Amino acid sequence: MRTRQLWGLSPLGWLAPGRSQPGIPEDLAAEFGIDACRIALISEGAQLPAEPLNQLEAAFKWLARIFRDSQQNGDAHKPEPWLEAAAQSRDHLLCRSDLRAALMSVKHAAKVSPPQIKAGGRFKRLVLACLYPFVPVLAAQLAGSPDNLMLSLPQIVEEFPEYLCVRFAIADSGWQNRVFNAGHFKNDPKKSLLEVKAVARAAGKRDFFIQNADGGLRICFS
Repeated sequence: MRTRQLWGLSPLGWLAPGRSQPGIPEDLAAEFGIDACRIALISEGAQLPAEPLNQLEAAFKWLARIFRDSQQNGDAHKPEPWLEAAAQSRDHLLCRSDLRAALMSVKHAAKVSPPQIKAGGRFKRLVLACLYPFVPVLAAQLAGSPDNLMLSLPQIVEEFPEYLCVRFAIADSGWQNRVFNAGHFKNDPKKSLLEVKAVARAAGKRDFFIQNADGGLRICFS
C-alpha cells in the first residue's frame, strides 16, 4: 500500500505500521522496534526461525547506520543509486510482490551512497521515499513528523532533471532499471546503454536496435 501511495496509485497519507509482527514475540518487538521487525521479516522472506534474535540484531544495526548517516552533511552523495532503487522497488513490489528484492535494492543504494540528508532538499526527499515502504517509523522520524511524509515519487524524480531513469530489457530477458545522464542518453541512447556491462556483454560486436515495449525499451539484436 505504501508503494502504491508513493507512485500515485493510492491516496497519500501516513499509514502507521501495526504494533506487532507475525512470528516475533511481543517482548522482542518492543525491544527492537517495529521497523527492525519488518526488516528482519523481509530479509528472511517472512520465515524467521524460532529464535529470531540474530536477525533482529542485524536489522537494528542497519537501521542505526541509516540513522547515523542521516545526521551528517555530505557533498559526495550520489542520487543515481537511490533513483534506481526507487524504480526497482516499484517493479519488485507492484509487479512481482518481491519485498526482499525491493529491500535489497534500497540497501545497495544506502551502501554505495550513504543517506547523508541532514541538509534536507531533494536528496532527502528521495531517500525518505525509498525508505518509507520498509521502515515507516524511521522515515517519519527523519522527516520530522508523519505529516511531512506526503511524498510523491513521480514529483520527486522530476526534481532530478539531469538524470533519466530508463526501464529496459535485453532481448527476451527481464526488465531492468538504470539511471543515465539525461543529456547523454537522449543524444545517443545506444552508446549510453552499452555502458551497462550486461548490455555490452550481450551485444558483443553485434549491432542492435531499440523498440518501445510494455512501458520500457527492449534491446533487439539484428
